Amino acid sequence: MTSAPGDRRAGNSEAVKELVELVEILFEGPWYIEADAGTGKTYTITSLVVFLVAVEGVPIERFLIVTYTNKATAELRERIRARLSDAIGALRVEKTDLDSALEELVRVVRDRKIEQKAIERLERARRDLDLATVSTIHSFCQQVISRWPELVGCLEGTEFIEDYEPLARDLVADYLSVNLYSEKAAGRGLLDKRALGRKKLEQTARCLCRHRNAAVLPVLPELGPAMEQLISQGKEVLSTLRESLNSAIQNKNNSKAKSDNVSYAVDVVERLGSWLDNVEKGLIDVPGKWVKKLGTKKLSNFLGISVPNSFLDSMENVEVFKNLPIIDFAEWFKGALERRLGSERLFTYEDLLFKVAAALENQDTGSSLIKKLRSNFHVVLIDEFQDTDMVQWSIFRRGWLDGWDELDVPQERRPRLYLVGDPKQSIYSFRGADVYVCAQAKGNIPAERRRTLTRNWRSDRAYIEALNGLLLGSGEDGAGDEDTELFDLPRFITLRKAKYPDQKNDPADGLVCDREGKALVPIEFVWLAPNEDGNDITVAEKPGEMSSKELLERRLPALVAEDIKRLLGGGGENPATWVWDADAGGGKGTWRPLEPGDIAVLTATNARAERIAKELRRLGIAAVTSRAGSVFGSEAARIVLLWLDAVTEAARSGPARALAITPLCGFSATEIVAGEGEEVASDRFRNLQEDISLWADRLQKDRVATVLREVVTGWLFQEREGGANNPDFMKHPDSERMLTDFLHLCELVYQFELGGRSGPEAVRQWLLEKRAEDENTAPEDAQLRLETDRNAVQLLTVHKAKGLQFPVVCLPDFWVGEAEPKPPAA
Repeated sequence: MTSAPGDRRAGNSEAVKELVELVEILFEGPWYIEADAGTGKTYTITSLVVFLVAVEGVPIERFLIVTYTNKATAELRERIRARLSDAIGALRVEKTDLDSALEELVRVVRDRKIEQKAIERLERARRDLDLATVSTIHSFCQQVISRWPELVGCLEGTEFIEDYEPLARDLVADYLSVNLYSEKAAGRGLLDKRALGRKKLEQTARCLCRHRNAAVLPVLPELGPAMEQLISQGKEVLSTLRESLNSAIQNKNNSKAKSDNVSYAVDVVERLGSWLDNVEKGLIDVPGKWVKKLGTKKLSNFLGISVPNSFLDSMENVEVFKNLPIIDFAEWFKGALERRLGSERLFTYEDLLFKVAAALENQDTGSSLIKKLRSNFHVVLIDEFQDTDMVQWSIFRRGWLDGWDELDVPQERRPRLYLVGDPKQSIYSFRGADVYVCAQAKGNIPAERRRTLTRNWRSDRAYIEALNGLLLGSGEDGAGDEDTELFDLPRFITLRKAKYPDQKNDPADGLVCDREGKALVPIEFVWLAPNEDGNDITVAEKPGEMSSKELLERRLPALVAEDIKRLLGGGGENPATWVWDADAGGGKGTWRPLEPGDIAVLTATNARAERIAKELRRLGIAAVTSRAGSVFGSEAARIVLLWLDAVTEAARSGPARALAITPLCGFSATEIVAGEGEEVASDRFRNLQEDISLWADRLQKDRVATVLREVVTGWLFQEREGGANNPDFMKHPDSERMLTDFLHLCELVYQFELGGRSGPEAVRQWLLEKRAEDENTAPEDAQLRLETDRNAVQLLTVHKAKGLQFPVVCLPDFWVGEAEPKPPAA
């Protein structure tokens, strides 16, 4: 199947034609496949694997399939396994309900008369699928280093450290001990004055660990000579100003010597004097707004002199030194990090990429490593290519793209590189993606080797047509059929009309309808306007003039919740809204009532999502939020620390009281105080103290994770005389969130204890260290999980919702616009 790129087969539907062309040409790399949202990136990748195995006979162990999270790799491997099974079934049994790709596979295999061989190839691939490299780019690079350390330049005994946080903290401590109290004037003052303490330095250190090749800019001149000149000039100016000030004040006849003028001048002169004193002591502070008063007419008219413009300019330029301490630290840290890694033979998570990329560029070893990669991995498929950065792209480019058409090997043995992604998503820089990588890749691959998937399988026809109209115009006279550049997107990122697959088995009018069977408007704008009194906001037929942003912010969550309640209204035998379930009815599809789990609310911030979720719960509608961040920064982690304090000091009542008033135990402050005297309350508190003592005894022989899990899954709901230990826990608005986080923490504590350290004190210290880390850099296994799988409205930020799909989506922040950018200064 090596027909020319432009070939078409007559008799197939338009969608099948696109797929047939794609399959026929994708047997020689490289290819750049641009896939718009909902057009089937994963379907394309799994179909390619099936065709290359069945028709071309590529062994499954010669595949390298890269995606960008461990979770995604596991899902992709299972999707490939399922696709291989589907292909085997399609070749073994006559079926009429095959999808387009499998129909084409059956036709090609039978045309070539290789049915039995194809089945054997597919069965072997399914059996040996674990031999295929389906991994993240970091895992792949780790494999490269392990297999060919001599080509990558890794010395024997080199140790990989996945977590660089302890190393970064150690280096920050070294820097502070050496520099904080040193004679370096540039650092000491601003570390104090601008609050650049340990937390800020550790944040910078983490950033430098993640971006090892980042340059430290701007490179500022040495502070000494410039500041010495400024101090000298400042002293002269200060002396002159003080003389003039004294003279003006002593001149009783000076009509300008009003009290406000005097206080104005005294304030400015004294501020200058104080600032110069600090500078001489090494406390280099950036002057505040007062410095502008030095050049005002009010001051010069009162004193009878003007401050020289040269000095005013120098004072304005002191602003350039405000970042000097952090720049000084960054330069020191980069060097110290390299020295520490080299001396201890360590390399970090990001080093995996840099080492492989550098080895491929190395004049001595690069060509040998490229040969190894190409001989071991004949087919390379990059999923979510838009999330690639320049370092990752250099690995793929050098490994399988450069010089591919000049290789002295048969065409079928040339490397096959397939880049599959949506460049429009790269503008959001997920996972450090670089928008210009897509541009470079597109430029490196000939135009005849680029394809675009445009048929949207995710949405219904009415929605696709509405979205085309909103973004590209009505579509009359062919508008939107070609690639269209909009807004200020780079030239290589274009929008085009989405197409609806004709053979998709959906209702013609839409996938969501009301109780009368009338399709809902696919894109609905809900206008808000103030009421007549201006003290409330309601839904209106047309937009009104908003006089109070604060009022809108306050009322919006309730308005969103009420609108969702309207959509879910009715219930029972007469629900307000129905959705088409394509998987129901034996795969034939059927209508069912809209449920909370069918609805997503996408917000700009987590705070907005939390407020809307609260309003939904108030109305009795289940709602869950998917917050970004680390479980170590959660309320549950704080409670676990208090629990550890209590069990390590079981004889003291103070830690027990601190634990008692947390949501885990549910005591009120009154109950804690009353526990000293009232019989009922004291019994409950004594029960808790007894339980704490029992937990402390258990920890002498059992792991912390084991005991903690029993607390949150057993003790918390345990019935005893007088009721459950905490009967009100599930009434807490965040109970499901906390319970999810408790169980998540149990898993992480268990993993920590497997590493050799155990006991409550060791776990407590580890948790404290983890809570001090930046939540935004949390590893994948520490990121917050969704708190429930039950039927609930999903509230997510726009970025978190990437790749998800729901029948109904609400965008309550659509009104929030970015401020117009200021023009660059002349």
